[in-house]
Amino acid sequence: MALHAEGEFKQSPSLFSRLTANRVKLYGSRHGTVASALFSAGIGLGLMLRLGRRTHRAGLLALLGRPGIAQAPTMPLPMADHAS
Repeated sequence: MALHAEGEFKQSPSLFSRLTANRVKLYGSRHGTVASALFSAGIGLGLMLRLGRRTHRAGLLALLGRPGIAQAPTMPLPMADHAS
């Protein structure tokens, strides 16, 4: 896993929540059910210890599968070609 030391995810709740969800999803795809549950619990505990930060609150919401800021943004619809 690569991590940029000064990445925007530290200030953006949306990016941090996606990072959290993707970390848990990736770990779950490579490990068993028990290990994945323990990993998720550890990530959740770490997020709960830092609930004063809005990024960590968003990460916890993403981990719990709650809608809101933790959801990935929707993609805009492509523009139609205007041929004359």
